[in-house]
Amino acid sequence: MPKYREAPEARAGMPGGIPYIIANEASERFSFYGMRAILVVFMTQYLVNDSGVLDTMGEDEAKGWFHLFVSAVYLTPLLGALVSDGLLGKFRTIIFLSLVY
Repeated sequence: MPKYREAPEARAGMPGGIPYIIANEASERFSFYGMRAILVVFMTQYLVNDSGVLDTMGEDEAKGWFHLFVSAVYLTPLLGALVSDGLLGKFRTIIFLSLVY
């Protein structure tokens, strides 16, 4: 039976997965801050209804949806952590959410 490693392999430089982690974090931040920058403007000036007619929100309503978006961005990882740690376990959560994604 093969023995599990007790330490990572010794290598010079960064581990191979670090560039992927950096690229993922950069794209995530670009997406989030880009959405924060344009969301209220979109809802107050460019939002259309099902038939394509301009149907914008008032500024107060748009700000409410904006704050709901930002709150959800920060709170859903906590919900995911509770589901992962309490119900499914780390590996099942990764598999299930990767399939959904």
